[in-house]
Amino acid sequence: MSDGTLELGAVEGDGIIGVTVADVKLNMRVGGDYDNDLIDGLFDAGVAALERMYGICIVRRNVKMVFVEFGDRLVLRRANNMVLGAINYFDAFGVEQHFELDGVRTEHDMTNFVSVKLRKGFSWPVHYGEFGEISVDYIAGWAAADDGFDKSIGQAIKLLVADWYKLKADTSETKQYAIGNGVKALMGGFRPI
Repeated sequence: MSDGTLELGAVEGDGIIGVTVADVKLNMRVGGDYDNDLIDGLFDAGVAALERMYGICIVRRNVKMVFVEFGDRLVLRRANNMVLGAINYFDAFGVEQHFELDGVRTEHDMTNFVSVKLRKGFSWPVHYGEFGEISVDYIAGWAAADDGFDKSIGQAIKLLVADWYKLKADTSETKQYAIGNGVKALMGGFRPI
């Protein structure tokens, strides 16, 4: 197995997922334009927090992992709902080459990890690391049009934003926990990192 370094790329399209700020406001029973900026900020922060905590991509984005060598498998992180794009390596002349994707298969190790393994009859090419690293490019996360958006994630976002919104007026000295048990239960299908 080869361990790689993760590089999160740009968000694809308009960054809309299967739950919107309007859904969150409706869930919280907040009408009109009241606190729009605050709720927008809490929504973005909530999505980012869940992505970090659970090592997933909620918003559809380009992801790149770099490896120093080929192993029996390449483990991709934040690879939920992923589409493999390219595997690039360097040949003996320092020229970047593309490995044919029909020579690999993907297996979900857990909800947020995917292993890229060779198909029978294929072998990894010789990679010359002095010219650069092996890079695996893929797209992960959900877009608005995806039917496969995990509704428990949408509900977790709604609950998290509502919890944080309620805390905005809290001035107590007691410690407030950022992620409540309801959110953790909804995200139970994903392993925290």
